[in-house]
Amino acid sequence: CLNQKFKDLMTEFQALRQRIDDEYREVVERRVMTVTGTRPDEQVLNTLEEIQERHDAVKEIEKKASRLAAVEAQGEILDNIESQVSNAVDQVQLGKTALLNAKKLQKNSRKWMCIAIIILLVFCSHYSFRGSPTLENREGCLVFASLSSVNVSISVLELFRENSRLAFAS
Repeated sequence: CLNQKFKDLMTEFQALRQRIDDEYREVVERRVMTVTGTRPDEQVLNTLEEIQERHDAVKEIEKKASRLAAVEAQGEILDNIESQVSNAVDQVQLGKTALLNAKKLQKNSRKWMCIAIIILLVFCSHYSFRGSPTLENREGCLVFASLSSVNVSISVLELFRENSRLAFAS
């Protein structure tokens, strides 16, 4: 069925081409007759047809060359896009690694922060009850514990920030 359709289309194409050639031959004959006043012979018509065919062939070559240049330019653009996508994949992978490192550091810093606070609380409770458990001793211990935990927090944040910079730099 598909072969038959193709054969029919080719036959139609050949018939159309022959009709166009005949019409073109008539137009050329009329032009030559208008210019020279005589009817052109077969050799002149054949020569004119050859010239027209060559002209059409050159135009077709020009079209194909411009299409080829466009395809080549598109190929360069696709290569550039492929390179950019590959680069983006690498950057995403580096970002993923940095985020995993940051998550691990955050988990470790929380753990050490809790340990430091517990140690400070134990120390403060022991310190405040060594002598007389006065209000001044307890307040001083709480202030000391608060300041110490803030210092520990700042140290942990600085460590985290430095590790984050190192992870993103590599």
